[in-house]
Amino acid sequence: RLEHQTYALVISDIRMPEMDGISMCRAIREIDRDVPIIIVSAHNEAKLLQDSIDFGVTKYVVKPVSLPGLKQAVMSVANMLEKKAILDAKLDVLSASLREAENASEKLQSYVARYMGIDQHEQFSGVRYLYLPKGEVSGDFYCMERFGDTLYAMVADGTGHGLAAILPVLQVPRIFREQARRGFSLLTIADTVNRTLHEQNLSE
Repeated sequence: RLEHQTYALVISDIRMPEMDGISMCRAIREIDRDVPIIIVSAHNEAKLLQDSIDFGVTKYVVKPVSLPGLKQAVMSVANMLEKKAILDAKLDVLSASLREAENASEKLQSYVARYMGIDQHEQFSGVRYLYLPKGEVSGDFYCMERFGDTLYAMVADGTGHGLAAILPVLQVPRIFREQARRGFSLLTIADTVNRTLHEQNLSE
């Protein structure tokens, strides 16, 4: 029946006509590793206890069984199930939050790449590059621009890591490209970039 229906709790005697309780536990665990099992037995032998532990018995109740004793065992399992349900719910929320964060990170990475032109190197023939940022959003970046037969290239490393490193320097590629397209010298471009960063208190 366990193959076709789920149960919140299984209570069984150790001695049964067709299958003993330990064999039943073994069969149950092949189908469901989580369902709680309470075993009732007139024996308090070490071997039975060990077998019960090996096959994941949740509680072992020794006969003669009193109603308060059985109730206590069931309540103990119920509390365990309640805690597990709470934990599973928290894990579900955490998993959803992680998925949402991953999606947001991918969108941010795509936006930063487009904004800074990191993925525009293919328009420059003959250029080979290796770009291995430490994180999905990194302060390490490069950009290129052509003026006539001259290819301008800039490699930069923003201070810090991740967003803290990239956000303050998002405008740097724009400044670099605008001035490179007009054929400004590297010293002029560097001076403009440094002056812009200095005005934002981002350079020493």
